Amino acid sequence: MLALVGTHYHFRRAVPVALRPLFGKTEFWISLKTGNKSEARLSAMALHARTSALFRTARTMTDPAQNKPITKDDLLALYEDIIKRQEEVIETTERNAAEQLKIERYTASMTRYEDLLKTRAFLTYSTDALERLNQHIITLRQDMISGKMQDKATLASKTEEIERLHDTLVKLFQTGPALSQAPGAVPPSHQLASPSPTPTAPTSPRLTEALNLGLLADSQKSDATKKETARTVALFVQAFGDKPVQEITGRIAGEFRDLLFSLPSSYAKSKQDMDLNAEVERAQEFDLPTLSGKSVKNHFMRLSALWNQLIRREIAEKNPWSNWDFDLTKRNPRRAWTDDELALLSSSAWTCSTISQATFAGITLVAAYSGMRLGEICNLRNEDIQKVDGIPCFLIRALIPKTNGHRKQKRAPAMCPSTAPCWSGAFWSSRKTVRNSFFRN
Repeated sequence: MLALVGTHYHFRRAVPVALRPLFGKTEFWISLKTGNKSEARLSAMALHARTSALFRTARTMTDPAQNKPITKDDLLALYEDIIKRQEEVIETTERNAAEQLKIERYTASMTRYEDLLKTRAFLTYSTDALERLNQHIITLRQDMISGKMQDKATLASKTEEIERLHDTLVKLFQTGPALSQAPGAVPPSHQLASPSPTPTAPTSPRLTEALNLGLLADSQKSDATKKETARTVALFVQAFGDKPVQEITGRIAGEFRDLLFSLPSSYAKSKQDMDLNAEVERAQEFDLPTLSGKSVKNHFMRLSALWNQLIRREIAEKNPWSNWDFDLTKRNPRRAWTDDELALLSSSAWTCSTISQATFAGITLVAAYSGMRLGEICNLRNEDIQKVDGIPCFLIRALIPKTNGHRKQKRAPAMCPSTAPCWSGAFWSSRKTVRNSFFRN
C-alpha cells in the first residue's frame, strides 16, 4: 500500500484484473507528498477506502448516490475526483503545517525574550555587587596607605562584609540561587540554558565510505565489478541518501526493491541522473515496461557481495540484501525458427544498404553452426579462421580498442569448433582480403 520513493511516500494499489480495461491502468499510484510515515498511513487509509468504493461502483456501473447507470467517462471522472480531493487535503495539511511553524517560532521568540530579561536582571545585580566590592577594596587600600588607625570592631565588620560579598559572588556564578535574595534578581528556580551537546559522529561508516573501504580499495576486484557496484550504490544514495551502514535494514532493502520494480526499463539505459519520483510517475502514467526481475536481482547481488565484505570487516552485523525472491520469468521467451520462417528469410530480397547480403549471410552461417555471439563474429580476423588437428575452428579473442590503428590481444584465444557448412563457398565469398577483418563491413 505504501512505497517510499526518494523522500516521499506514495499510495500504491493494484487495480483488479476485470476492471483494468475500464481504467486503462494496472495499478493506482498517487504521491502523498510527505516523508512522515504516520501522516502517509492516514492518507493511505483514506485513499484505500475511496478506491474500494470506486471499485464497487465500477463493478455495478451504477452511481450509488443517484442510483443511475454511469459510463466509463463518469468512472474516470470519479477517479480524477479522488486525486483532486487528495491534492486538496495535501494543500490543507501544508497550510496547517506552515501556521504551526509560525506559532512555534513566535513561542520560541517569546521564550528567548523572557530569558533575555532574566539575563539582564542577573547582569544588573552582579554589576552592582561588583561595584560595591570594588569600593570597599579601594577604601581599605587607602586606609592602609594613609596609616589611619582603625579599631578592631570596624576592621572586623569590613572584613566580614567583604567576605560576605565575595561568597555571594562565588555562589552567584556557581549555583545561581543566591540571586533570589537580591531585589529584582532572577528567581531561584531559573537555570540558565546549558549549551546543547555537540552531536557525535555516527560510529558506523556511511555507504559511500564503506564502498571505498570494502570494494574499491580491493585490487583483486575487477574494474567491471567496481563500476557496476558503484553504479548500484549511487542509485541507492539518490533514493535514500548516504545512510550509515548500520541504519540500512531489511525494511529499507524492501523499499529499494519496490522502487527498482517501479522504474521504467529505459532508466537503466540512460547515462544522465534522472529524478526517481518523476520516472516512477512517468512509468505509471504511460504504463511503461519496468525493470526486469533479472536487473533487480543483479542490483541486489552487487549490494549483497559488498555487505559480505563489510561483515568480514565487522562493519555490518548482517546482510539485508540476501534471500530475496525475484520474478525471473522471461518477458520475451526465445524459440527456434520454424521451417516456414527460415524459407521466407532465405527467399526474401535483401534491402539493407549499409551491410551487404554476403556479409549478412556469412554472419548468420557462423552463428547457426558455431553458437558464437554477434560481437565475437564481427571481430573475426583472417588469422582467426584455422584448422586445429584437421578440425575447422574459430579463434575467439578478447580484443581491446584500437591503438595506432591496430587491435591488441588481451588474453589467450578460445577455440570454437565448427561444422562443414561454415566452410562452404558461400561463407568464403564473404571474406575480405584487403584488410585484417574477415567480413567486408
